[in-house]
Amino acid sequence: QERRANGSAYFNMAERSLLPPLCKKHRDLSDYAPGVRPVVKALYTGNLLVKWRVVAQAAGTLLTIEAYIPGDTVPFLMYTHIVSEQQRMGRYFDSIPEDPKYEALPLDEKDWASLIIMQRFLRQKGCEAAGLLSENACYRMIDTISGHCIQMKLYKDACDFRLLLADISIAAGFDWIDTHVIYLAENLEAAKKNKLAAAIYSELASNDSIFDGAGRRGGQSLIHGYAGLAYKRAGDYVNSEAQYIAAIRFEGKEWEFTDPAENNASNSLRNLLFMYDAVCQGYGCGLLTSDEDVHLMKVGCVVFALLGRAKIIRVSGGSFRDMAISTVRTWKMLKPKFAKERNALNAFLDACAKPDIDSYQMTLLSYLKREDITFPMLTGKQKKAAQKDFISSNQWASKTVAREHLDNGNFVLFDSRIGCANCNKMEDKNERFMVCPCKTVKYCCKTCQREDWNKH
Repeated sequence: QERRANGSAYFNMAERSLLPPLCKKHRDLSDYAPGVRPVVKALYTGNLLVKWRVVAQAAGTLLTIEAYIPGDTVPFLMYTHIVSEQQRMGRYFDSIPEDPKYEALPLDEKDWASLIIMQRFLRQKGCEAAGLLSENACYRMIDTISGHCIQMKLYKDACDFRLLLADISIAAGFDWIDTHVIYLAENLEAAKKNKLAAAIYSELASNDSIFDGAGRRGGQSLIHGYAGLAYKRAGDYVNSEAQYIAAIRFEGKEWEFTDPAENNASNSLRNLLFMYDAVCQGYGCGLLTSDEDVHLMKVGCVVFALLGRAKIIRVSGGSFRDMAISTVRTWKMLKPKFAKERNALNAFLDACAKPDIDSYQMTLLSYLKREDITFPMLTGKQKKAAQKDFISSNQWASKTVAREHLDNGNFVLFDSRIGCANCNKMEDKNERFMVCPCKTVKYCCKTCQREDWNKH
């Protein structure tokens, strides 16, 4: 209650509802055959009777759930799930015996039925069941079902299971609650709820107590980076910048600087630069023209100019095509002392060390001779084409990459616009690159992979 009163993004999630997202998918009852209507009504909107038991066995913990239409004495579906420390096993609901009401359901709704019953069961009895299961058993069971939702492209329902797991974990006092909430945020991104995911990441990253202890500060930087990427996908570039700078601040100054396109630089720095590049692209096509956007673009140009002077990035001919022209103009606007490589790098590091985002921006802008920089904008057909490309590429990246991340079971460490690790060609929605087995770089073709092999 205290967290809700303080505006907690997680505890104030409106996604908590009496019925799961799948319940919104059913059709009008008149669209179903008369014999199947009682099942449909019980599943989606009506009363549902569930009997359940948990039994400890030598092979592991057995959870059995039987679903009944009120008034029936025979279950129309039964579910068993066995979880051991060594492996996870489970099968989704079976019709036992073959109930004609269930068998008359459309094929896709048979799969939906099993998920709906589990969602409604966990809403009512999840905490009680968790008290009888181990934390590991509870996690593995819900994780398996959430993965099934992802395979069926039911991303909102995958979020629903993750939210249930996080709520149950908090109520039951399980360990690693923050991990469950992170998984929830990842699923929210796949469901195109980027702003909410970003707010949850940000809330977690700002909770220092989660990251107390040796070796956990790196995790705090990572979660700030996740928040920055989620805000960027939501089109909130101001908050995205703040989160990336917070991540860089936690990483400290001991970075191995090379061209970010070569995947050896700070992940947070690379994603910060891609964010500035996106703002520049949006400004150039006339979609990001507010005072905040222009201010952010000025700051980004100073960052690019400093890192270019420090020979950390290649401004021309590198990955950041949209920022290149504006940065060349900004070079001429820097004060003379920042022309030296070491001075330029220290100036950027000093700005990152400032305690808040406003002082970071003010420090960077103080490096200019004057702030009245003008930036080029497209016109005519070029502008319309660029607007279409900006919108479609951002929508593609925000949805597709987040969903691929869940399908592959990998953490997203890099911005989705990363280019070929050898030639720096950029990936887009029409051309997908090959992912190296290490999961950290991509290549546009076999030739580039071979050329980059020794270096990588």
